[in-house]
Amino acid sequence: MVNYHAIGLYCTSRSGFVLHDPQEEASLKVSALVFTGREEAHSSKRHGLSAWIGSEVERLSAARSLAFPNLCRAFSESIAAFGPNDFFVMQKSMKEDSQRPALKAIVALLKLSNWDPDVFYKFRDAVLQQVPACTTKLRNDLCRNLPCLWRQHFVLDKDKDVAFE
Repeated sequence: MVNYHAIGLYCTSRSGFVLHDPQEEASLKVSALVFTGREEAHSSKRHGLSAWIGSEVERLSAARSLAFPNLCRAFSESIAAFGPNDFFVMQKSMKEDSQRPALKAIVALLKLSNWDPDVFYKFRDAVLQQVPACTTKLRNDLCRNLPCLWRQHFVLDKDKDVAFE
């Protein structure tokens, strides 16, 4: 287990700041640690030990993050609003809660995953069963984006043959 709070304290003590995903109930935690490279004399001698205890550290980190508004906005939009853990939960529940998810829902999930080959592989049986009876538009949408899926495929597991599927 990793103590992200402690790593964030270290980063802040080195003139940096940290952005944490505010989602507490998550199996996948995401943080951004930014070492600004700006030399600040924020040592415990200058500010006293109290500067590194409690909410003062969060205040200092938040104040430093104001110098990076684009990064903070990107983190908020990409991680806090709907992050990797949210995607994982959605994918897992779609796979486990439905014996045969609809092809339209699978294509939507593939789009959300940016055509991740692993997501395709997890739903390959449902895709192969439903493609023959799907609409032409849905089939075209799937076929048009299969090259995106293939460009991202790396053979990491010899038992997962995405090309054969």
